[in-house]
Amino acid sequence: MSEAEKWMPTMAGNCVAYEPQCRVGLRLEGGEIAWQKWKGIQTRDVLNAPPGIPYPWFTGQLFSAIGLKGYEQAQAIAWTALAHHKATPQDHAFETRVVPYEFKYDLKARELEEKAEPCKAEA
Repeated sequence: MSEAEKWMPTMAGNCVAYEPQCRVGLRLEGGEIAWQKWKGIQTRDVLNAPPGIPYPWFTGQLFSAIGLKGYEQAQAIAWTALAHHKATPQDHAFETRVVPYEFKYDLKARELEEKAEPCKAEA
């Protein structure tokens, strides 16, 4: 059997994943804003109660492994962060956005029979 035939494809595809981001700006005299760099929004920073916003059913485990979200989840996190900002007195500006990422995956598995170990109970 060839090396390629030994691999069992288990899941492959491509889709779009999303990252909710925010940035803070300091208000300057004259009405201008000095914006900081965009950064990813961590759900622990904006959500009060577990389990927070769930991942999508089909791709959720893949997205969570690399820190991305589904579209609706990213939107929910971005809007929640903005709502928290608007609900408290702030002396700085705050913006959110949702950034798309091309997401490709190809998961495979193959048996490593030569490394198999028998289970033995001790007497």
